[in-house]
Amino acid sequence: MSYDEKVVLGESVDKLLIQSQINSFGELVHDHWMKYSEHFKKSEERLKKSLNDWLFNFFGQWELGDLNWLYEINDIENGAELCGNRCHGERFSFTFRNTDVYSEIILSFTDLSSEMGLEPFSQLEFESIQIEVKVYRLHSDTLFADIMDLSKTNDFIEFLKLNFESFKKSLVDEYTELDQKCIQYSDDIERMLERYNRSRYRLGEIERFERIEEFFKACNEVLYFDEPRRIRIKANTTIIGKSIRVLHIHRNQKYVDVVVDELDLGLNDKISYKSNTYNRVVIKTLFGFDLTTKESLKLLSHDL
Repeated sequence: MSYDEKVVLGESVDKLLIQSQINSFGELVHDHWMKYSEHFKKSEERLKKSLNDWLFNFFGQWELGDLNWLYEINDIENGAELCGNRCHGERFSFTFRNTDVYSEIILSFTDLSSEMGLEPFSQLEFESIQIEVKVYRLHSDTLFADIMDLSKTNDFIEFLKLNFESFKKSLVDEYTELDQKCIQYSDDIERMLERYNRSRYRLGEIERFERIEEFFKACNEVLYFDEPRRIRIKANTTIIGKSIRVLHIHRNQKYVDVVVDELDLGLNDKISYKSNTYNRVVIKTLFGFDLTTKESLKLLSHDL
């Protein structure tokens, strides 16, 4: 049985499944983020629709055309957060257009409430908003006052003033929706990380148990590898071997003498192996576990 071109013990189905879960973690996180990011990307569309639905019942000829919604989502390593750092340098803006007359009303303001640890837009008042009126295609024989009257610009501004709390509620609702989605995403990622770490720990335990099994097999007979593997003889010495045999376990159970069939790195182009004996090799260096630790003994006693 193999996975990602790595040979896996035929009976290690659990190892294969766990390795698959670990390898797919990055893809799962990416797919999860894409699902949430679509919601984040449509924040301005939702807010625009919400305000236009609200306006339609009162001023059908006025609609929200463009808006500058400064809140954005930071995709951080272990989750997502709602970021308003851009608010320091820019202004929120909402451009309302009259569909019958070529005129616009632009509301713009700054709001640092959430950055100060307060509820979003809690300090925002209508008096702090900058209002800009634009009129297009004003002919020489057309009075500005007539356009203002025809478009009911003054009435619309007065309506916004009187119903400012309803306008602000739409902003707060969208902010709250985004913040809740960020929390949900972060919680999901935290659970995924917990499963990922459990899988890595479980895989480490299985692999350590396999190395312990290999060690005891090599004590009783020659251990042949399915494929030649790198074997660490010392901290800075690695060889490629196709088999290993433990000749002697030292009394302190930390060192062994071994004989290895290792790749001959001579000048001969033909691949060949030679048998070499290495004395007082650290078991942990050679097999990756310490025979005397309680964890190793526990694995053996419980057979994993």
